[in-house]
Amino acid sequence: MTANQLKDEHPQSQISFELAALAANLSRRTPFDGINEVTKYFQRREVSKRSVLLTNGSRCNHFYYVASGVLRSYLRTEQGKESTIMLAFEDWWITDIDSFTTGGASVINIDVLQDSVIYGLSKRDFDLMVTTSPAFESAFRKMMQHAYIREQRRAVGLLSETAESRYLALLRRFPKLEQLTSQRIIASYLGITPEFLSVVKKKRKEKP
Repeated sequence: MTANQLKDEHPQSQISFELAALAANLSRRTPFDGINEVTKYFQRREVSKRSVLLTNGSRCNHFYYVASGVLRSYLRTEQGKESTIMLAFEDWWITDIDSFTTGGASVINIDVLQDSVIYGLSKRDFDLMVTTSPAFESAFRKMMQHAYIREQRRAVGLLSETAESRYLALLRRFPKLEQLTSQRIIASYLGITPEFLSVVKKKRKEKP
């Protein structure tokens, strides 16, 4: 039975499945008791494609866990050019960590690329859990460390690797990427134009 079928036939079972996945994610690097007491602070939302969760200039008040679907964060210049910072797939997290942590205005946008189910943790509840649950604090600290490593490696790749190698590495990590989002967004994540991405894909197909 697929996840969608499960949701249609047993919506409460689907929610239980999602919460179990959230709990497993939180416990992945720091196993701890009382995980159900933690997950109850997360608010479930079903968000449709093209929904906007955060706009440039507003304050980011939530940390989001993606139970299903695809989200992205991006910058938009005054000229209207978009640069994708992050793509968040199922079992990923997304926020504006700067605005969320400092309370300042966000410089990025977060929107929904596919119909999604997300679980939001407010800043108030996040701070409460950090101060009352050492295991929760440890889990999030380790998650942020791994996220920083991932983003540093991506930044190094943008400076030292070819567009083709970055594209292939992305496909290895996310084989269904091109079914989930547009070539324009993939190109902006790779730091190239859609036209150049087309050239990269064509050259790849022509290779023996």
